[in-house]
Formats: sequence, structure tokens, C-alpha cells
Amino acid sequence: MTGSDDAAQARLVEASQLAESGDLKAAQQMLKEAVAAKLIPSPLQRQVLAWWSAGEYDVLQSANKAGQAPKREPAEPKPDDMEAQVVRLMKEKQWSRKEACQYIDEGGLDMEAMRAEMNNPMDEAFEKLKQQGPPQWFVEAMTLHIEDTKPFIFHVLMTVRLNENGFVSCAALESATSYTPSISQMKTGTGLDGYDSASATANSYYNLVVAVLSPATLYDLFCYAEDSVVNGFTLSQIAATKQVVATATGGDYVAPVFSYVPPNYVVESTAVTVYVQLNEDGTVWCVAKEDSGSGTTTPTSAEILLNANVDSWATTTVQAAMSYQSSMRLAGLTEGTTYELYCFAQDTAGNYMDGTPAYASDVSKITATRLAFQTLAVFIPSTLIVTSPGPVQYAVKPAAWNNVLPACTADPRRGQRCERDAESWKKAPEYLSHKLISLDSHPSDGCFGYLPPAVPGGGPFVLLLRRGKCAFARKARRARDAGYDALLVVDQQPVQYLSALPDMMADSNDNPGIPGWILSKADGSALLATVSSHTAGYVTLDITDVYRTPSLGIYQSDVYGQRVYMKQ
Repeated sequence: MTGSDDAAQARLVEASQLAESGDLKAAQQMLKEAVAAKLIPSPLQRQVLAWWSAGEYDVLQSANKAGQAPKREPAEPKPDDMEAQVVRLMKEKQWSRKEACQYIDEGGLDMEAMRAEMNNPMDEAFEKLKQQGPPQWFVEAMTLHIEDTKPFIFHVLMTVRLNENGFVSCAALESATSYTPSISQMKTGTGLDGYDSASATANSYYNLVVAVLSPATLYDLFCYAEDSVVNGFTLSQIAATKQVVATATGGDYVAPVFSYVPPNYVVESTAVTVYVQLNEDGTVWCVAKEDSGSGTTTPTSAEILLNANVDSWATTTVQAAMSYQSSMRLAGLTEGTTYELYCFAQDTAGNYMDGTPAYASDVSKITATRLAFQTLAVFIPSTLIVTSPGPVQYAVKPAAWNNVLPACTADPRRGQRCERDAESWKKAPEYLSHKLISLDSHPSDGCFGYLPPAVPGGGPFVLLLRRGKCAFARKARRARDAGYDALLVVDQQPVQYLSALPDMMADSNDNPGIPGWILSKADGSALLATVSSHTAGYVTLDITDVYRTPSLGIYQSDVYGQRVYMKQ
């Protein structure tokens, strides 16, 4: 044993004692000095540090167990071997000759040999994981559903769904030169013939437009997914999503053109009628969204088609036979409220007006259909109050001819004046303390045959008849001829809104001479029940035309609602 061997062993023992006592800094410094003094080689320094990390401080014994004595210097390679090692390092690591020689001089080759001899369980575990692929729980936890694949001329539309929040992408490669794209390509879209991606919300459907492709070409499609903690598909899972499709060669992929037709819309108190037009046969959907003061957000095409997150919805078909024009009525709105209207259209070839499904959606096409309108704050023009028994109030709609009648009927009460000249027409008519006589079971609804007259001197009287079998004006004239002072008609159809009741009208040269009103079927049934249960055989009414409703064109509207003029 030489003196240098003894010095090396003594230095290692002393350093190991320092490390065992907890003074690692001093122990490591001693090892560095030993390497600098060429007492021990660098690979041995690193091995000693590994033993210390494992809690082994008897380095001489550990070296003997490992088959390496601390005093053993690395064998000097033969000149031919040395040159071969230098050449190998230069090729493998792209080093210069100087860098390769320095690496060998510092014991790099010995360190490689030592690592190869050491049994590293973590390396084995990682190698085993790579061979087995991701664990089954991960494969089962994240699932990508490819719901639909539709090829078009310049793109493929893929509908996908992920069962948890994350990222999803699909790509296309020409089949003639196809390979399974890498994870990096599927995440960035580089080096692919077509690509699209989306940040996915769990169990939501996404349309990925894989573009831009060539017509009449075979493509291999691949998809990739990863969850929100970046657990992503492996290369084998990407390969498993492969589909082969051919892009289309041609066809009708031209979107329909939508427009409104004047007057665009007609508003009512609780509804709006919309007039629309396409440049070809198709279907139109329109929705209304309430504007609370800050405007509305443009609905998506799905919201319009599915009647989701909107306040009213309607649809209609457009055909060449109707000059490609149509209308629809959106009901269920609130009186006196501002809304914004949006529409969406599809032609018979399946093209939507926003360009889908052949192209990416152009949302501006939906935004361009926005129209603001305000529903009418309808004043109920007439009220009917049953005063005895009562009081019970009903909403009635006045006949159109009431506007040209004086403000009262029969003789005025004590202290009242009943002016029957033109000036009185400016005053809203009042018909107070009238007795309602019901002939609702009359066989011809008052149109023909005998009509029981009013009792002379007992009035004023209002005659109640059911709608049907003749014109409103004929009913009113027969009631007047029989001594009645006014007419009340009960509608035969159930209605939801007051504006759906007709405006009873007569020809301009056929004024019945007495006022008239129409009552809904539901209110009429309630009023008839009151009449039949009252022992007097009649009930007493106060009827007031609160407003004189001006005459408009049919289906036009004002604050009193829409005019629906009907003669019977």
C-alpha cells in the first residue's frame, strides 16, 4: 500500500465521520479537496455522496460490498481504446475532441460504467409504465365521444363531447401520406392539412371545423383530448380515433339570404307579428328577448332553434308559391315592454343563413336581424260592472259603431243631460243601471224568428245573445226593434288575450242605432251563471266606454290594441 492510498483512505474516513455527525458541508468540502489533490477520482466522489445519502458512512466496507475499493484508480485505457472512446463520444454527444478527452480524464466513462452496474428500481418502474401505457383508471376517467362526422367540400365538421372539462382537437392528414400525428401537433395544429380545437366544458357538444381541405380527397382524421390537469391522450389513443373520409366534390352549400318584409312587424299588447322573406324555399325561426335597458345579447343559432333562453319563439315555412314570403306571431309577451327580435333561417338543402354546416358560423348574420320594438300598453277600452248582485267587473270590447253613437241611451237620470248632437261624441259613453236580460238559449241566437221584447217602461235594458248565425249588426238591429237599449254578445271561442276578441262592425250605411259589446266565452259563462242564479231574473249593469277607440285599418294597432274587424 502506498502513502497516497493511505492518505486517500484516511481522507474518506474523516469526511464520512463529518457527514455522519451532520456536518455535510465540511464533509463535501473535504471530498472536493481530495479530488483536487488527485487522491480520489471524481466518480468515486459521487459514489461516496450516494452512499451518504443512503445513510451508509462506512465507505470502505460499502466499497468492498460494491466490488470497488476506494483506493482503486480507474484503469487507464489503451491508446487504441482511448481513441475509439473519443470518437464515440464525439459522434453521440456532438462534442469537440477536446470536450470528449476532458470528459474521459474526469472519469466520465467510469461513472457511466458504475451507473450501468447499479440497480435502479425507479428506472425499471418507469420503463414498465412506458410499456404498459397509461393506467386503466385514467383511460376510463377521460372519454372523448365523437358524435358525428360530416365531410364537406373544404372541411369536415366533427361534433365531439368530452366527459370532463379540458381541451379537445381534431386534425386531418391526406391518406396518401398519412401517419399518426404527435401529441405536440394535436395541441398546436402544426404540420397538419386541417385542424380545429376548443376548450371543452364537461358533457357539452362542440362542432370542430377541420379546415382548410381539398375537394374530392381522402383524409385520415384524428382527435386528441386532455383534461384540465393536462392528463392527455397517448400516441396510441390518438391513433385509435382514426377515421377515413372523403371530402365532397360539389353541391348546394350556398346559405339562404334572409330579410324582413315591410312593415317588418306589427305589435300588439302581448304579441308581435313578424313578416319575413327568403331568397329560396326554407324555414325561418324568430325569437324575442326582453331588453331591460342595457340591450340584449345575440342568441346562438342553437338557442333560436331550440327555443332556449328567449322570451317568445315562433317558426314558419317559406315557399315559392307565396313569393318566398311568410309571417309568424310571437305571443306571450308583456304589455308596455321593450324587446329585441332575432331571426334565423335554413334552406331546403340544409344550409343555415350563418354559413353552417358547410362553413364556420358567421354570428354577424344573426346579429344583423336584430329589431327593437315595444309592446302596447293597452288600455281596456270598456268595463262592465255587475252592480246587483255584485259588484263584479268584466272586460268587454266595444263595437266599432259605438264611436258614432251619443254618450248615453234612453232618458237621462235626474240632474243629467243626454246630449244627442255631434258634440256629445267627444265624451266617452256611459250606460248606467241597465238591466241585463239573457236570451242565450234563443234557437237562432237572436238572428231569426220571434225575439221576446223588452218590458215597456222597465228599462233601460241590455240584451245578451250568443255569437253566431248572423252578422253582429243584424243582432243589434233586432234587439233595438224589440225595445232593447244595448246588445252584449258572448263569444263562442275561448281566447287568451282581450285583443283576440273581434271588433264588431257594421257597414257604413248600416248603423244599428244601439251600442254593443262582446264578452269572452269564459267571462260570458260566469256572467250567465250569475243571471241564472239571481231571483230577479236579471242583473243590473254599469257599462262604460272609458275611451273612444279611433277607427284603424284591420290588424293595425294602437294603445287600445289590435283591430280585428269582423261583421259576424
